[in-house]
Amino acid sequence: MTSSRVSYVITSIIPTSPGMTANGARAIADGFEAIVVGDRKGPFSFGVPGINFYSLQDQLETKFLTSPHGRIDSYTSKLTGHLIAIANGADVIRETDDDNTPYEKFFNPIISEIQVREFATENRWLNIYAAFTERHVWPRGFPLNAVHNPASANFSWGWTGPFGWRKS
Repeated sequence: MTSSRVSYVITSIIPTSPGMTANGARAIADGFEAIVVGDRKGPFSFGVPGINFYSLQDQLETKFLTSPHGRIDSYTSKLTGHLIAIANGADVIRETDDDNTPYEKFFNPIISEIQVREFATENRWLNIYAAFTERHVWPRGFPLNAVHNPASANFSWGWTGPFGWRKS
């Protein structure tokens, strides 16, 4: 991916914030799209340059079924924002929240190639957080009966690069 169309998707219940102003200014400077989706609490209008605002009513008027059939005042709004971004031609979607002022690296160019480590497990459930911390963390949605099962943290790492799988 050498040249990507990037969209920022943000949910908000406030009319503006320093983070929103930064996102709007950066979207203008970089030629990207910044989409803000509101909910029942608001905002009802949005005057930040560089930001395309979709009120709850605007979302309900889209062709996406997430709005009329999804829960209001929930993550469904952000999902609708993702669908709007895709419909507008986004190749890459970055998301943040209205109360965050993004670090500069948030706006870094999209890299065209990454190296990813792969893992293998023989268990039905894998607590992937065990790969990143030794603290006991219960991932959202992880089955309750597997939370304390030591086997759910057993896996082996491999390495994959641009040419496929290589054993570790």
